[in-house]
Amino acid sequence: MLQALYSKLSDVNWKSKFKACAVHLAISLVIFIVLLYLIVFEWYPFPFYSTDGGIQGMRLVFFIDMVLGPTLTFVVFRIGKASLKFDLAVIAIMQFLALGWGVWTIYHEHPVAVVFADDRFHPIPAYLLPEAGITLSDLKKYDSKLPAKIFVKLPDENDSSARAKLFKELYRNRKPLFLSGERYQKINDQNFQKILSKSINIDDYLKQEYIKDQSAAWLNVYTQFKAENTRPASKLAYIAFYARHGRFIVVLDRDSQEFVDVLDIIPPQSTQTTIKANP
Repeated sequence: MLQALYSKLSDVNWKSKFKACAVHLAISLVIFIVLLYLIVFEWYPFPFYSTDGGIQGMRLVFFIDMVLGPTLTFVVFRIGKASLKFDLAVIAIMQFLALGWGVWTIYHEHPVAVVFADDRFHPIPAYLLPEAGITLSDLKKYDSKLPAKIFVKLPDENDSSARAKLFKELYRNRKPLFLSGERYQKINDQNFQKILSKSINIDDYLKQEYIKDQSAAWLNVYTQFKAENTRPASKLAYIAFYARHGRFIVVLDRDSQEFVDVLDIIPPQSTQTTIKANP
């Protein structure tokens, strides 16, 4: 039996198989590089690549484009095979359809806005825009570039009645606050200060007793960030970031309003009741 198997394997033209696989791989590599650029720099720019599905999307594209197609070509390719052209055409069509589905899914779910609501940022994927009552073109009103940074205006914190009424209405309609498109505002100096007022005093937070099981690991993350960061500590703010693939703390530059880094640290539930905000 082993001898028959060895004889059959010896008849295979391995050189031609590897050559066909290499050609397919080279073509796939060009496609992969193009998609890599789109995903990393256009659809999931920092910090969304690691928090909102960019990594998962890239793995999907890599498997379909760089693994599945070339492997199938390696398996079916044999010089002189009567159905070779048909087999290769079927593989190409399968790979094209699978890749098209994967790319459409990645694009459909890519964040087009990041909304600050109450005390945290929420990335908004493209498919959720209709639930906020806005379109992709509407985002230009709030920011000149995507993902657009948006602020949700709330009743004054001292007006408990108005805030209670709003949250009761949202609960009744089963609508999250960050999708309240009628309350969207462009981030200006005034409401940016409101964002900063919700920043987390991360040094105090990491000393809290109720997070002692995670605090050591989170402290390592924070310590590494401080070692690599070149900006003055006074120029940084730490804001809760509720992304698609977890909750994080995003580091915000107080001057440029740009994201500096995203820390794999789960933020406190509320900056108002648990951790004193930074001044």
